[in-house]
Amino acid sequence: MIKSPLIALSHRYFNLVSNCLNELILSGNKTNIISRLEDNIDFDEATKWSDIRIIEPILFNFYHGIELMLKGILKLYGIEFGKNHNIETLYKNVHDLLIDNKKTKPILEILGKYTSRDNSDNLFNGFFKLNDISPKEYYIALRYPYLNNEFKLFNYKCLRYMENTDKNFSEEIISDIKLLKNNLVNL
Repeated sequence: MIKSPLIALSHRYFNLVSNCLNELILSGNKTNIISRLEDNIDFDEATKWSDIRIIEPILFNFYHGIELMLKGILKLYGIEFGKNHNIETLYKNVHDLLIDNKKTKPILEILGKYTSRDNSDNLFNGFFKLNDISPKEYYIALRYPYLNNEFKLFNYKCLRYMENTDKNFSEEIISDIKLLKNNLVNL
């Protein structure tokens, strides 16, 4: 049983992400297609589950699920977090809270993997480095094409066009979501 409405909502975001990534995998994540039609109907249908069309919204929902889970854990322990969207800070607070509990180590490892720019296991490290941002700015980078009013466009290329490699990327996220959910009983 889920003890927190925030954690329960994080599960819904994670379910959406897992379902979309499963469709991406099943579709073959096509980014190129040869068609005889001039109106792109074949291309649109063949790429509707491709990362070139949907990866940013999927990853935004993934990171929002992480944020909700972090806030839910803090709330379970009576710790206030205010209107904070900084997942690096939220993670640090959760880490400090749970570090002495060996049963929560898998939760901390998975959440840490996605909330630290310096974590070499972070699947998004290339995106953060390419755009000179950190995970705390995911909220903007996956929701808007540029940071604040600077109009310097984010480069999403390292998250797209992964036709031959995206399966592992997607499968790892799906696996991590399952591990997070399975280990929540240890809170």
